[in-house]
Amino acid sequence: MTDTLTRVYQDYLVSLLQDMAEVSSAILVAGAQAEVEKIGQETDKLRHLRAQLQAVEQEAKTRLDTMPPSFQEKVNKLLFEIGKSEGFFRAWTQRFDEYTDPISALDSDDGRQAAIDKFLNNAWDWSNDIVAVALDTPAMYIRILKARGQKKIVCVTLDADNKIERNDDVTYLEDKWQMRRLFEETGMNYPRRVLDLATFLDSLHQKEEDKESEHQKGIELLKRAWRTQITNTATINKFGSRWILQGIDNLPYIAENANISELENAFKDVPMVIISPGPSLDKNIEQLRALQGKALLVAPAQTAAALAKANIFPNIIGVADPIGEMAQYVQNFPIDKVDALLLGVSCHTGLFEENTGKIITFNGNAGVDTWISGIFNDTRRLGSGGSISTCLFHIGQFLNCNPIVLVGQDLALSDGRAYSSGGDRGEIQVKVDAQGRIQYDNVSEQGQAIYLEQKPGDFSKYREEVFMLPGYYGGEVVSKADYAVYHAEFERQAESAKEANPDIKLYNCTEGGAMIKGFENISLRELAEKISAEISEPPNVRATLQACLANVDTTNRRKLLKARLNSVKTSLQESYSLAKRCQQIAVKTNPNPKLLTSLSQLEKELITAVKNSSFISISMQNALEKAILMTSKSKTMRENLNASLALYDLISNEAPRILTRVNAALGKMK
Repeated sequence: MTDTLTRVYQDYLVSLLQDMAEVSSAILVAGAQAEVEKIGQETDKLRHLRAQLQAVEQEAKTRLDTMPPSFQEKVNKLLFEIGKSEGFFRAWTQRFDEYTDPISALDSDDGRQAAIDKFLNNAWDWSNDIVAVALDTPAMYIRILKARGQKKIVCVTLDADNKIERNDDVTYLEDKWQMRRLFEETGMNYPRRVLDLATFLDSLHQKEEDKESEHQKGIELLKRAWRTQITNTATINKFGSRWILQGIDNLPYIAENANISELENAFKDVPMVIISPGPSLDKNIEQLRALQGKALLVAPAQTAAALAKANIFPNIIGVADPIGEMAQYVQNFPIDKVDALLLGVSCHTGLFEENTGKIITFNGNAGVDTWISGIFNDTRRLGSGGSISTCLFHIGQFLNCNPIVLVGQDLALSDGRAYSSGGDRGEIQVKVDAQGRIQYDNVSEQGQAIYLEQKPGDFSKYREEVFMLPGYYGGEVVSKADYAVYHAEFERQAESAKEANPDIKLYNCTEGGAMIKGFENISLRELAEKISAEISEPPNVRATLQACLANVDTTNRRKLLKARLNSVKTSLQESYSLAKRCQQIAVKTNPNPKLLTSLSQLEKELITAVKNSSFISISMQNALEKAILMTSKSKTMRENLNASLALYDLISNEAPRILTRVNAALGKMK
C-alpha cells in the first residue's frame, strides 16, 4: 500500500469510527426517550457502518500497531464511545426472544419488526447483502425490509412454470446460471452476507426444516454460487499480480505452443483417468498399468514423482498453479516419457522455457486468464476450479471423454497423511491436535513457506480447521477447508456434467478418503476390467496429442501477439502519463473549478486507458478496491482528492512495472 493510500486509509477509518460513535450516542439518547422508531433507524445505521468497518477490518488489525501513537489513541477513544451502546444494541436486536408467545407476536407489526432485527446480522450492508425469500414468504416482510433500506431480495424458484404472482421488489432466479451471474456481475463488490428469511420464519413458527424441499435445494445452489464468487475474488486478490506478470512473461512461449481449444471433442468416448496424489493412491497405483493404452491418463504435477517411482507414465501431466514449486515437481521427471505437458497460461515461466514444443496451454483460472486466450482467438470457454484436478475434470468434459474416472482423489487425511507416500510431499505427517485442529510435521522448509503463504507466521504454530466429509466406505473422514471446497466443486461438476450429457459415466476409484456424490464407487481393478471388456479398438491417444503439438500456426499467433502487446504498451504508457497529470492537480491545496473540470476529464481518459491495458485492475485488485471504496466514502473535496491521489499513485507505480514485462516479451519475439 502506498504512503498516500495509507494516509487516506487512516482518514477513512477515523471518519467511519466517528460516524459509528455518533450513531452509538444517538441510539442511547433514543433509548432513554423510548423513541422506538428512532431506535430502529439508528440501529440500522450502525449495522451498515459495522459492515463497512468489516470491509477494512483485517487491514485495520494489521496496520493499527504501526500507526502513530496519536492515531491509535484517537481510535481507542472512538472505540470506547462506540462500545457504550453495545449492551443496548444487543438487547434491541434480540428483543424478539422476550415474547412469551412468539407465534402470536408475528401477527403484529412490532413483532414482525423484532423478528427482522433478530434475523439480520449485527453487521449488515443494506445495499449489497442479500436476503433470500420463498415464493410463499408473506409480502409484508418484503415491505418491511424494503422500507428499512434493503436493496437485494431474491427468490430462488427452480420451477419456471410456477404461476404464483410475483413481487416487483424481488429478483427471481430460476436456475443456477442466473445465480452465478448474480454474483459474477457484482465483481469485487460481492455481498459479504446472504441470509435465508423463509427458513428463519419457518423456525419461528416451529416448522421442521425440510432439507429436500425445492426451496432448500435452491438456497444451497445460491450459496454455492456465492461461495464460488468469494473464493474466486480471494484467489484473484492473492495471486492476481503473479498471474498477470507470469502470464506476460509466458506470452512468447504461448505463441509457439498448442492450445487446448484444438482438441475439442478429440477424445470422444475415450476414458479419462485423473490420477491425483492422495494417500489412497498407494493402494492401487499398480492397477493403472492395465489402463495404459486404453484410456487417456492425466496426472497433476504433484503426482509425477509417485508415478515415476512405479514406472508408470501418464499421457499428460497438468499444472494450473502459478507457484514456482510446480516447476520443481517435474524438474526430475522424464518428460520425454509423457505425450504432453498441459500448462495453465500463467504457470511458472520455467515450465514454458524448458518444455516448449511439448506444451498444450489452457486457462488455469478462467475468470482471469481470458485476456491471454483472447489474444490468440482461443476463445473456447472452459471451466476452472480450485485445484488442478477439478480443472482436469472440466477439460475431460471439453474433450468429450467418457467415462471420467478419479483415482487418488481422497480429499481427506488418511493414516496420518495427506499425500501418497511415493509423491513429493509423501513424507509430511498430519495429526489432529488436542484442540481439534490439523497440525503438520516433517515438512520441508520449502513446504513450510507454501503453507505460510496462506497464514504467515511461525510454522510451529500453523494449524488448520478440521472439516468432516462423508467417507468413501461410509461414516465420516477428517478433511480440511480447501479439500472441502474441492469436494463441493466435484459434486457440482458431476451434477453439471450429467445435465449436459445424461450418458456420461463418472467413477471414483480412489478406494478411500471422501465419498463424492455423483460418482459411482468401484475399485480400479474392476474399472480396468470393465474398460478392457468394452473397448473395441484402443484409442490412439499419443497420435492425437502429437498431431495437436505439431500443427501450431506459429506465424499467425506471433502476429496476433505482437499487435496486442504493442496496443497494451501504448495503453500502459497513457495510463502512467494520465495518472501523473492527475496527481499534479490533486496535490494542489485548493484547485480552482477550471482545474477540477480538467481533472474530471483526465480521470475519464485514465479509466479508458486502464481498461484497454487489460492488466492493471487485475494485478492490484485488492488495493484498487480499497482506494475506490475510500473515494466513494469521502465527505469533503480534500478527502476526495486525497483518495483519488491514492488511486493515481497505485496506477503510476504499477504501470511501469507491467510495462517492463511487456517490453521484455516483445524483445523475445524479435
